[in-house]
Amino acid sequence: VFTIAAYRSLPSCHPILKLLRPHIHGVPGINGQAREFLVRQDKPGTVSLFLSSGDDNRQVFHNYFTRVFNYGLLVVPRDVEERGVTDLSAEYLYRDDSLALWAILSNYVRSVLQLTYSSDSAVARDKELQRFVTEVVKEGFKDLPDGAGFPETLDTVEGLVEYLTVIIFNCSAFHAAVNFQTLTMVGFVPNWPANMRAWPVRPGEGADQEDILTRLPSKQVSFIQMHISYILGTFSPIEAFFIATPALNRRGILSETPLVGERELECLEQLSLDMHQLRIKIDQRNSTRQLKYDVLNPANVPLTTQT
Repeated sequence: VFTIAAYRSLPSCHPILKLLRPHIHGVPGINGQAREFLVRQDKPGTVSLFLSSGDDNRQVFHNYFTRVFNYGLLVVPRDVEERGVTDLSAEYLYRDDSLALWAILSNYVRSVLQLTYSSDSAVARDKELQRFVTEVVKEGFKDLPDGAGFPETLDTVEGLVEYLTVIIFNCSAFHAAVNFQTLTMVGFVPNWPANMRAWPVRPGEGADQEDILTRLPSKQVSFIQMHISYILGTFSPIEAFFIATPALNRRGILSETPLVGERELECLEQLSLDMHQLRIKIDQRNSTRQLKYDVLNPANVPLTTQT
């Protein structure tokens, strides 16, 4: 939605498109592949062939999504508050790392926007920007109630900062948090069976090894599940990350961004510094943990969704 609206509404030299391009360019391609191979409309896709939900329940998921999806879910601080997980004394590593990344990205977006928009009125007067924001609601989310709460116009710098941070964060960090744990969580079939050959054992009922084995997927389905989880949970060789890691042949944001002005590069340098500091903090935390949580380590967060 955001990618199509951006390329339809913003000229290639527009500062908003230049800011967004490294984070949205991979989305149409991977979504096209998903529609072609995973969730086809004309015939069963790969997912429907081995997931117990199949094609029959796709509409159920769609109905639920349209009922609960809203703009606030994509604003990390607001989502954390609405879900009641603001108690920082309770360990919740996704919350901690996502809030840290959100703050870094917000500061980066704000610093870049300040080079173009000196006041709120400058945002309100940008007709190309307003056309982009309106198209997201009127075309992208037209079937959702009230456009899923997305703004139809933006008239403040801070509102624009939040809006663009939503796009960048969800195309990069949020996707990484969900997608690149697929192999870890789903690759071991008993941990997350794609389907079951019998009803699960009810609470209080005894179950031995034979009961469990008769319910788990067949070898063929288990192989498909492991194979797909490996593909989805592995970085593409063309990924670029917030932090470059030459030893792993991973490129950083400087290889992807069209922001090349002197002051724009200063913004990127600060972004890189903040990301390196967060990387050090996460590495230090993980050094004392038996089970490491580094999926949101900036060195492991691709700039866009293309895997």
